[in-house]
Amino acid sequence: MDNKRILVILVVVTILAQALVEATSPVGPDPCPPGVCNCPRNYKPVCASDGRKTKIFSNACRVKCAVCDTRISLKIVDMSLCS
Repeated sequence: MDNKRILVILVVVTILAQALVEATSPVGPDPCPPGVCNCPRNYKPVCASDGRKTKIFSNACRVKCAVCDTRISLKIVDMSLCS
């Protein structure tokens, strides 16, 4: 094979590999970037629910950490739902 063909093949393989990486990558920014769980120690309780169960967290930041740790979607809801 001549050098021109090898170069063309390498370019095509590179383009296909990049397309595959982009197709399998999550869309948008990472919801759990490094440092997201560096929460303040303030106690401002919130109630969060996954749609079935509720739980009280010490603050809203801890809810975000729970989402990152478990990959379960949680939504902050009215505190009376956790009583």
